[in-house]
Amino acid sequence: MAPGGSLRSYFRGKPTSAHEAQRGITHEGEANFAAFLVCSRENATPYLRYAAYLFATQYLLGEASEYLPREKVEAAWNWLGSGPLADVEAMRDFWEHIAAW
Repeated sequence: MAPGGSLRSYFRGKPTSAHEAQRGITHEGEANFAAFLVCSRENATPYLRYAAYLFATQYLLGEASEYLPREKVEAAWNWLGSGPLADVEAMRDFWEHIAAW
């Protein structure tokens, strides 16, 4: 269990918080990179490091989908395995729920 709650709420919130802390200082791409650096540092908890890499993977594969054939991007997503894919789906569900408010 992640500190202070469920693993899904932990990995959903921490990289986003680090990203948002950069807003107003830099552009979106740099804010994403700064969030990754903060959350993936060597002394971060395993949960936070996992969240950082999952956060970065989502952005990288999102960008890749603009330039690579769909089947290559889908193969990369599938390579992640069922656990990370379930986590990504949970995050999508969360943001869809928030957007519906």
